[in-house]
Amino acid sequence: MVSRFLNCKSFKADLNKVQQQYRASFLKAIDGGEIVTSVRAECLCGSAEPEKIASYDRFGLPFSAYICRVCGLIFTNPYISERSLGQYYNTFYHPLTFGTLQEDINLFSKGQGAKIYQMVKPYLAKMDLKIFEIGAGNGSNLREFTESACADGIKVESYGLEFNQKFVEYGCKTGIKLTDESLSSYVRNCNETFDIIILSHVLEHFTDISYQLKLLSKICTVDSIIYVGVPGLLDLKNKYVYCCDFIKYLTHAHNYNFSLSSLKYIMNLYGYRFICGNEKIESLFKVDPLYGDSLTQCCEANYQEIVNYLKQLEDYRFVYNLIAHTNWYCKRLVSKLSRLKR
Repeated sequence: MVSRFLNCKSFKADLNKVQQQYRASFLKAIDGGEIVTSVRAECLCGSAEPEKIASYDRFGLPFSAYICRVCGLIFTNPYISERSLGQYYNTFYHPLTFGTLQEDINLFSKGQGAKIYQMVKPYLAKMDLKIFEIGAGNGSNLREFTESACADGIKVESYGLEFNQKFVEYGCKTGIKLTDESLSSYVRNCNETFDIIILSHVLEHFTDISYQLKLLSKICTVDSIIYVGVPGLLDLKNKYVYCCDFIKYLTHAHNYNFSLSSLKYIMNLYGYRFICGNEKIESLFKVDPLYGDSLTQCCEANYQEIVNYLKQLEDYRFVYNLIAHTNWYCKRLVSKLSRLKR
């Protein structure tokens, strides 16, 4: 694997003053036991022979990345334990990740909820929907989804979970039924099933995907559609936001990093059938415990594809970054010109 990924002494994290302050506080909280970390003994597929491919994350923090030789899944080890997540997300996540003390009320990109609606629209069979989002932020995805659905004459009831209490308060004021409960607590007390489940940039944050996907299935029916959006590993060549750099893509907050193939394999393993998706990753699944299309034969190919991709990405990183930056700039310019014409 690439030596730069393993040699933390050669990496200098590009952090502003807020990030530097909270990085130091985060490490102190770990050392003092305020934030508890755990070690993952094996991959979700059961393999106990992972390969270490990085020793640190984008903040220069000692959270290593391992790739499973069996299924190609990349996971973080150690990871922040479930019991410390509330404290982590309410105290450290936002200032460390975004570099500001002022929490951005618009956690998701504008238009994300409308985009999710357009993706699930061809598969809808009802005119009355109950939708549920885990990691809902302030509810912006749910509001945009509802607005788009209403324009097509579809009635929507929106529910969601969110750790950040400020976001919960804001979302509830806009009419969305948000709560800061854990998924296990919510499912235990829930008598509802949902037509649409949204996991937008949240699956990679789960500490125990197998347990949480099993919980999720209890509030689904065979007709429920599950949207899964995660930062796709094999789309890094196009990601100017990460400078097309694997290390800048890695973060301790993400417990898992997926290609579309490894996501399909893991979801299939826990009873979810793939409907459609891309390497970004924007994907749809349905609950199907009897689904028998095993992807085991593809596992070795998944591992080799990812290893080859990361090596090539490193070799031509500056070229890919230049192309991605040019494309990003052109899109912004086109968007700005279109606004001026209105």
